[in-house]
Amino acid sequence: MSDSHAVNPYTATATLVDDDKRLDFLPFYFGVKMMIVGEAYVYQFMRDLSEGQYTGGYWNYYEVSSGTFYLALKGDERFTLTSPSGQTETMSADAAGIVCTLYTLGRLAALVGKEEFVDMYHLLIAYSSNHPESTAIRALID
Repeated sequence: MSDSHAVNPYTATATLVDDDKRLDFLPFYFGVKMMIVGEAYVYQFMRDLSEGQYTGGYWNYYEVSSGTFYLALKGDERFTLTSPSGQTETMSADAAGIVCTLYTLGRLAALVGKEEFVDMYHLLIAYSSNHPESTAIRALID
């Protein structure tokens, strides 16, 4: 999908995936065998970390120019997320989506041992370092 050659992961940009490319997005990033599992993990992490605040919605897909991706709920709603360690942060749907995608990539890397998930995790952390809510994102994943 995206071309990640020679892109600095700390200055990468995210692009909303067009509707006509959504069907290819999940298989491309999660793989055909893991696309349903990966998507379900993102939703489950959102439900769990928001302690029930999230009850469903339309998710946007974003490609990051460094070769990673994330999913984020569409809209301006803010969510209060609490990490397993007890850290609580209130953030935009975009930042919450980055957090949930990071948790998902970490879980999938541990479950299936694919180096690609580890690489995308680190690229997404690098991308998030320039996000306006980078401090809150980092607090929830540390």
